Amino acid sequence: MKFRWLVLLPLAACAAPTPPVGLAGTSWVLHRAEEPAPSLEFSADGLRGSGFSGCNRFMGRVATGPDGALRFMGVAGTMMACAPETDPQEALVLEGLNNVRRIRRMDDRLEMLGQDGAVLLIWRRG
Repeated sequence: MKFRWLVLLPLAACAAPTPPVGLAGTSWVLHRAEEPAPSLEFSADGLRGSGFSGCNRFMGRVATGPDGALRFMGVAGTMMACAPETDPQEALVLEGLNNVRRIRRMDDRLEMLGQDGAVLLIWRRG
């Protein structure tokens, strides 16, 4: 099986790396996703995120700031051939991660918000 790497453009840097409050070492599954469901895991120190976007694996650094600011930087992933039905879900996850600017956590639910405050992705504890 051949693997190629996809490198998304890094986002502008946030403040010095600090772990996102309450996210270090947690695992999440995309809410109401088609199978196979995308997943997201934060490293034990909370400074890296990795997961499954529906067909491919991805990983990247996590930068945080005040008031729930969060960005993924240097996101890279495999580029396996995907079934047509997984393509829209995969695109949604990768685009959402690339555009997230803020998070809002409510118990076992994690919302990722864009620059305008619109909800991009909703995750549930995995």
